[in-house]
Amino acid sequence: MFFYFFNTKLLILSLFILSVFTTLKAQSFSKEFSLGEAIEYGLKNQSAIKKTDLEAIKTKHRINEAISGYLPQLKGNVGFTDNIILPTSILPGAIFGQPGNDVAVQFGTQYNLNTTFDAVQLIYDQSLLTALKSFKEAEVLTSLSKEKAKEQAAYDIASAYYGAQISIIQKSIIEANIQKLDSLMLIVKSQIDNGFAKPVDYNRLLVTRTNLITDMQNIAQGYNMQLTVLKYFMSYPLDSTIILSTDIVKDISNDSALLADNNISSIDIKLLQSQRRLTEMNINQINAGYFPTLSFNFRYGYQAQQNKINFFNKDANWFAFSSIGLNLNVPIFDGLNKKNKVDQLKIQLKQSQLDEDMLNDALKMQLKNAKNKVDINKAAVEQQLNNIKIAEEVYKVTSSQYQSGFAPMTDILNAETAIRESQTNYLKALALVKLSELEVLKISGNINSIKNY
Repeated sequence: MFFYFFNTKLLILSLFILSVFTTLKAQSFSKEFSLGEAIEYGLKNQSAIKKTDLEAIKTKHRINEAISGYLPQLKGNVGFTDNIILPTSILPGAIFGQPGNDVAVQFGTQYNLNTTFDAVQLIYDQSLLTALKSFKEAEVLTSLSKEKAKEQAAYDIASAYYGAQISIIQKSIIEANIQKLDSLMLIVKSQIDNGFAKPVDYNRLLVTRTNLITDMQNIAQGYNMQLTVLKYFMSYPLDSTIILSTDIVKDISNDSALLADNNISSIDIKLLQSQRRLTEMNINQINAGYFPTLSFNFRYGYQAQQNKINFFNKDANWFAFSSIGLNLNVPIFDGLNKKNKVDQLKIQLKQSQLDEDMLNDALKMQLKNAKNKVDINKAAVEQQLNNIKIAEEVYKVTSSQYQSGFAPMTDILNAETAIRESQTNYLKALALVKLSELEVLKISGNINSIKNY
């Protein structure tokens, strides 16, 4: 019997040590992130941003591809021909002593082998020169696309971070409510034991406490989901643990100049402007097709003609040949093909300008509305904080009155409900303040400023 209890205690102790070790190990792999650190991590690791880096590399290769058109084009060729039936030519008979008659004669050898080396150097092509300039603008467009991806990543990470922080605040509020309710339940139980309260009063409090526990469990699940979303936007391992260190209650917009600034520096407008410049360059490139092109070519080769396949015999006869030349290609009429292409692009330019004007107006409207939301929700936060204080004071007074026998349990439950409603409204307003601030920063082009928090 002694050994049985000894082994049982030893097993319990071992399990306890194992659980402590597991907890410490899990904590050792957890990492703490401020809001700025979470955004920086996401900007370095998010796949969407890495994809824009690859696009930038691809654009450089496209530029090198265009430049290659101005480099010498070299080509070697080896050709072998078996003239199964030699071609026949008609010659005047006088050549063969048969004046007045035509004589059919077969010329050539059955086997021909030739090797050639060709070199072509482009001297002038206005269309290609214009294309090189457009690729430089394509680099700008790629860079802007990367900035847009980084802004979206910062916005997504901050939104998820705030969502998780709201859950933390909500959890702490409910924990405080449960503690407050537990204290009241102890008092009510004591009063029941002394005959000053009814068991139904205790049961009512117990039901309320159970509901709060359920709310706590739902919040815990929501918090874990928010963390998963945050880790996804950060491209952080989903099975790793992270700790959020930034206090959401701290006003991130303490730099009032950012929220007060009415200037809009949207990356979407810059993208439209860059695309319009590319369209203008495409028009220039098409018009450059009216210019002539000039190139230099050089050819050098060897040729052997024999009736036997012994080209590499020492007695084989090889004959060298070579040529140089200039090629001038002058376009004359293309059926108005280029003109119609240019006309389409000019219409596209006008449409792009209208798109930019509409986007500017839309962003101004969105910026004004977002700033109004910030002000309205900040006022709501202050109001709800005041409501919470009032509701807690009412709860405190009602609880005292209940203990003195001057108030029924329903008054306490109503006061407790009022506190929870005020707390819920406070959290909603707080979340809307943070999201509205993000909207202001994103629309005005200052979203990256939140990396400092």
